[in-house]
Amino acid sequence: NSAGASESKEINEAASKKVQGITIAVTNADETNLKLSASIVAGSEKVTLTDGSEVTIGEDDAIIDGATAHFTGGTSNLTKLVVSVVAAESDEDAIKAGESFTDPVFKSFKLDFSGLNIADDSATRETISITTSGDDKLEIEFTEHRGTEHNFVFAKNTTGNFKLIPDDDNHNLTVFEDQIIKHKDFVVVGNEDEGYLLEVSALNNATTGTANDRAKFTDVFSGDSYETTWTSDGEGTVSVGGKSYSVTMTGDSNNGSSDYNVRINYPDSSGAGTGVMFPTIQTAKGARLAFYQPTKINLSNWDGGGNLITQIDLPDGDGYTSISGITPNATVDIGNTWNFTADSTVYQLNTSSNASVNFESFTFKIGQLTYNMSTTGKVNETQINLHDIAGTTPINVPAVVIFEEKDDNNVYEALIVKLENGVDADDGIGVDDVERTWSNDSGNWEHTMPGDSKIQKDGDLWGTIITTDSSDSDQKSAVISYPDEQVYAQLYMGEVSASITAGSTSSASATQLGEVLVKDSEVSSVSTKNLVIIGGSCINSAAASVLGGANCGAAFTESTGVGSGQFLIKGVSDSSVTSKLALVVAGYEATDTVNAAKYLTTKTVDTAKEYKGTSATTAEMVVTTA
Repeated sequence: NSAGASESKEINEAASKKVQGITIAVTNADETNLKLSASIVAGSEKVTLTDGSEVTIGEDDAIIDGATAHFTGGTSNLTKLVVSVVAAESDEDAIKAGESFTDPVFKSFKLDFSGLNIADDSATRETISITTSGDDKLEIEFTEHRGTEHNFVFAKNTTGNFKLIPDDDNHNLTVFEDQIIKHKDFVVVGNEDEGYLLEVSALNNATTGTANDRAKFTDVFSGDSYETTWTSDGEGTVSVGGKSYSVTMTGDSNNGSSDYNVRINYPDSSGAGTGVMFPTIQTAKGARLAFYQPTKINLSNWDGGGNLITQIDLPDGDGYTSISGITPNATVDIGNTWNFTADSTVYQLNTSSNASVNFESFTFKIGQLTYNMSTTGKVNETQINLHDIAGTTPINVPAVVIFEEKDDNNVYEALIVKLENGVDADDGIGVDDVERTWSNDSGNWEHTMPGDSKIQKDGDLWGTIITTDSSDSDQKSAVISYPDEQVYAQLYMGEVSASITAGSTSSASATQLGEVLVKDSEVSSVSTKNLVIIGGSCINSAAASVLGGANCGAAFTESTGVGSGQFLIKGVSDSSVTSKLALVVAGYEATDTVNAAKYLTTKTVDTAKEYKGTSATTAEMVVTTA
């Protein structure tokens, strides 16, 4: 070395030694020719792999914590070598957002967790807050599908009578179609992105004719007014959100407006015997929110018009699921027995005043939720109760149900915000719990914050974050953070020197990737790069080159097999536009291309293959047969 020191050692073939601090390995020594040649490797760290044992490194065989080697075929006939790596200690067995894990054996690559696609503080999240107002009221605040945010009371305990009541004057919030609503009462009409919360703001029933009749409804969120157009005395229609609802009004014209009865029939239900219960209002980011309370049904006169109810439609996150085939059962000896079909099963309930326990109730599923239908002890009357997530206990007080969008398991999961009715000023009304249908509300996804034992956070597969605050122990509140799309972790494998930046939207600062977009007219400038080509051959000349022509419409379908409502994701390795891979992402229409791009960025795609899809979550690999 530079100090003049030297050292010599004898090293056998297939062995190594450290000489002057440098590891020297002899990989081959040949004494059979005049050259007496040898192949050596200098400066590399020795790694020792033994089947079923810990991996060691260096001449002193230092153990690499958590690394184990596994051979397939044995040392003489090795077909596969697996090196498994686990965290060295349980206190540091996770990779946090913005951190990475470098392979401790070869030290040449890393697993990088750059962050979630939607961070906790992302602008693409919304909040739904349930808070207390005094000792006897609960408020909710959220932004509905038109982008309007509003805060209002939705539940109240009036001397032990805990109900959906949105004001201080004890007016009702009705969540069942065609039921009686009074002046200043509230009602949810429609469903999902056609769901609205209305107040009955003005009623009048003139002595004769309809010219001075009035049934006016006010949109609680927007403040818009909707007037009923009368077609005959006491009957008319009102248009809300582009849909027409039938309105009936009864009451003595000599009485005040508070004595009139109004009923609204929804266009979503079909026929005189079908009723919608617990309709939802869609939020700005796509959740569907429903107000629930135990609800009684007069089976023989459900709508006040003498009609038997034959079907009840309950929201499931994607439209409705029905309790159908509701009919009196004339073949059973016990009178007042009714049939119900739910979950493809026919149930019977004896609704006489002395109902037999054999016909008392039944439970059934609507989407991910469990309900119970039971007798009340009153002839031809039943009651529907939502159950807790365990499916064993009916919820006998109001609640808020929040349906999530379809996740990557093709399931519409839900949250149930359970409430407690309170007793007095020392034990007021509040949030009891927020339960998740996903994972059956497993406690594995619930954590008390180490810095504040009064704060608990829950999470689920969609990426919803539930924060429950018990700072006021007898009146808990909850905030639900709902993401615009399903959350996923952005994990990357790369060289140790690679710089990886998360592609999320956050209120925090972030490093920009830089300009990586080029027009199809500029594609020659990136002819040595891997390319993702967005758009079909009709509008994108690069796609036309890859797919074999500037085909549009039927010609595009003929050349690609992709028709209306479909998209193509196809990797081509021998195109004329690049010496590397050209990945075409193209739809029949612009909306189909958007679906293709979303599928590519959210699903696992083999870029060497071809896929044909129909939605942002659905595509199949194209298999070519010989």
